[in-house]
Amino acid sequence: MVYLATSWFGSRPGPLAGRLPRARELGFEGVALLPGDPEPDLEGWDRFRSASGERVPAASWDALTGAAAEDLSALEAGRREQALARAGSALGLLHRLGGEVLILAPGVPGGESLAERDARLLARLEEEGALPPGDEALEEVRGLAARDRERHLEALARSIVALLRREPGLTVALALEPGAGALLDLAAAELLLGDSSLGRAALWYDTGAAGLRAALGLEDPGAWLDRLGGRIAGATLHDHAGGRDGLPPGAGETDWPLVAEYLPRRAWRVLLASPSYPGAALAEAVSALAGHGLR
Repeated sequence: MVYLATSWFGSRPGPLAGRLPRARELGFEGVALLPGDPEPDLEGWDRFRSASGERVPAASWDALTGAAAEDLSALEAGRREQALARAGSALGLLHRLGGEVLILAPGVPGGESLAERDARLLARLEEEGALPPGDEALEEVRGLAARDRERHLEALARSIVALLRREPGLTVALALEPGAGALLDLAAAELLLGDSSLGRAALWYDTGAAGLRAALGLEDPGAWLDRLGGRIAGATLHDHAGGRDGLPPGAGETDWPLVAEYLPRRAWRVLLASPSYPGAALAEAVSALAGHGLR
């Protein structure tokens, strides 16, 4: 079944205990907390969960802690230790929600300068629809991101090991992200997920992010699915076209039959939808996904 990202509720106030029944009314199995989603309001949650048996199966580090996951791959040991100091509360909250998957979005290494350049590239992609081959700004971002990637990956691996020591049964899912400056490219993901010391580490696939990476001349979505499909713990489902993501499934260029073919049956499915979409549009999205076998 498909879950709904809590970002759809936008800035409208309301506790998680009220949002989950609303998601059910709209045809979803429940809700999940994706990277970028706000911290949940847990007023009445424990009583609601005890009475209903409902749970939130997957939640992101930033939604649980209010802090980005980038510091988990910091080269400075002090920054990593400060980030890992939040692990106890994050894992405790995940357990309270009934979750089993912790989603980490490694972000863009190299500080604010690289992150800002990466954001400008994505803004240009959205405005122009495509970037020319060999675009100078794109190549600069790719070069800067590659400079210390191996060291950042080693630091992230150490942080994942620390998390798994705290919670041996935990699945840590690394989120696919759209920018050329993102730490997690396909080669990096294969390297981390091939490390036996990382145990239940997995990939959190993102159809829109994969599409934007392809539009930037990076990996093709099919390469992610073909080479790491068996390691996918969950997927963020939304469409993309002309440099924009966040579109309803079927409104863009995503190859949904290909996604359905490779996405494991056990993988969690979460629809990402703009708060501007009415409930009827969400019902259509669920129907569209079901038509491709993504249910």
